[in-house]
Parts: sequence; structure tokens; C-alpha cells
Amino acid sequence: MNFRKYATLLLLGFCSASIYVLVYIRYYYYDAWVAALGVSHAKAGLLYSVYALGCTISYLPGGLLADRMSIKRNLVVALILTSALNFLFAFNQNYYVGLFVWFSLALTTGFVFWAGLVKAVRLCGGAEEQGKMYGFWGAFEGLCSAMIIGLAMWVFTRLGEGGVGLKGALIVQGCFCLLAALMVHLVYADPPCGQKSGPDEKPFRLADIMPILKDRSVWLVAVVVFCTYNLFNSLSYI
Repeated sequence: MNFRKYATLLLLGFCSASIYVLVYIRYYYYDAWVAALGVSHAKAGLLYSVYALGCTISYLPGGLLADRMSIKRNLVVALILTSALNFLFAFNQNYYVGLFVWFSLALTTGFVFWAGLVKAVRLCGGAEEQGKMYGFWGAFEGLCSAMIIGLAMWVFTRLGEGGVGLKGALIVQGCFCLLAALMVHLVYADPPCGQKSGPDEKPFRLADIMPILKDRSVWLVAVVVFCTYNLFNSLSYI
């Protein structure tokens, strides 16, 4: 039982590592990425503004989707579509395709994938195990990310650290997304639709949002996360 639990967390870590490499490509190939787009740094940054806007709009309905549809189907669809976006950008490295790709990534990784992933991790353990479940998932994601990025960067350097090298890295990333989708399809045991993490959990209602918005501690946590995430993002440019 425990083996299946941690094997599932490893699979989910592999999925999230595969799907987010394209989203945060600037962390690894910034100069080659900007050169491929053929634009200024400010315009390149606009792609992430588009992505952030798309995620902001899609996270809430994405959570509703995850509660009403198969987690397995959501993960597989998101991984396949993100793989297609890797291949699309690999063979069409220009700014307008980039705008389409990064907005589409908000839909695949934010609307379809993220809430389903969070629910899948949550259902791996009981209420008293949630910290451990997310801790192991994060550790597995880090290990898988190192493997995927390491192989993609090896291809990137072997092919010339330019447009050709970037194309090779993107193809590798797309292949890992397809591999993750195949593994989820073959291995992941989908819980019944509508399954909750505990017997006392009630269905979501829009009216439940207002007490949360009135809670000052929620806004304090939001400010802390906002500042921390901005510092984390700035490190990629440094």
C-alpha cells in the first residue's frame, strides 16, 4: 500500500517536472530563447505577463473542473497538449507563435493540469499526511526536473547553443511530456469522480469565497507569497 502511494507521488512529480519545463524555459536557455523570439527583453517578458494573466483567469474554474472530471483524463490531456506546444515552438521559433504558446500554456498547465495535480497529491494520503504527501511530491518533482533539464541541456549544447540547439531541447521536453502522459494512462489509478479528501468536506459554492476574502490572514499569506515569488523569478534574470 505504501509502495503504491509513493510510486504515485513519483509519477505525479515526473508529470509536473515534464509539463513545466517549457513554461519556465527562460531559467535555462534565456539568451537563446530571446534570440529565437527576435525581440527585446521587455517583449520577451510580455509572454510571461500573458501566461500569468491566463493562469489568474483559469485557476478557479480549473479547480471546479478537477472536482467534476477524471483526474487521469485531465493529466493526460494537459500533458499531450503541452507536448504539442513544445513541438510547435520548436519548429516555429518566433514571437507571435510564442504569444500563442504561452497563453495556451496557461490553459494546459493552469486550467487543466494544476488543480487535478493538487487533488491527485492530496488523495494520496489522509488529512494527517498532507504535509508529507506534498513534501515527497516536491522532492520527486525536483529529482525528475534535474533529469529532464539535464538531458535537454546536453542536447542543447551538443547541437550548438542556438536556434538548432533550442529546437533539440524543446523536442526532448515534448517527448518527456508524451512519456508522462503514457505512464499516467497505463499506471495511474483514477479515484472516482467527485471523491473528496475527507468525509466532512462539502461541495464548493461561490458563497464560500466571501468569508475567505474577509480573512486578513489570507491577505497576509498572499503578500508573503507575492514577495517570495517575485524574488524567485528575479533570480532567473540574475
